[in-house]
Amino acid sequence: MEYAIVYVSKTGNTKMLVDVIKKCVPGECVYEGDVTKSDNLPELIFVGSGVDKGNFYPSVLEFLKNMRDKKVFLFGTAWFQKTQTYYDRIIKIVRSSVYPGNKVIGDFMCQGKMPLLIKNKCEKMDRKTAKFDIDLFLKGFDETLLHPNESDFKHFERILLTIFPK
Repeated sequence: MEYAIVYVSKTGNTKMLVDVIKKCVPGECVYEGDVTKSDNLPELIFVGSGVDKGNFYPSVLEFLKNMRDKKVFLFGTAWFQKTQTYYDRIIKIVRSSVYPGNKVIGDFMCQGKMPLLIKNKCEKMDRKTAKFDIDLFLKGFDETLLHPNESDFKHFERILLTIFPK
């Protein structure tokens, strides 16, 4: 079985999940890289992204809208919250970008490390005019530095191995 892994990983978090795919999925990865390549890809494609404002990056969404007749596994990382409810909401939104006729065969999301420049920016924000709870955000910041971690990778492995048993 041949497959491709296309993704955008601006901070390196989503790229860390690529190794888990290559370890668990039988067959040959014939393409790994940026979503700008869209021609001559195999039937099975793993599509990954970091999250910006509750959705995958625009180039990834565009790729999903233009892809035809593929089996798709969605994966990604998100900084903001570490809850399955949040991850499920993101995946639901992303699934709406997948062109009908493609089949989403699975998905996985986990928390990713947040860059320190985000923390620094939030610390300087005016708490009275911010559109989110800055103190709550900063409280959870240090937790993001621990992800993705071995527990996240093992969880991803379990999901992949149920779809692609060896």
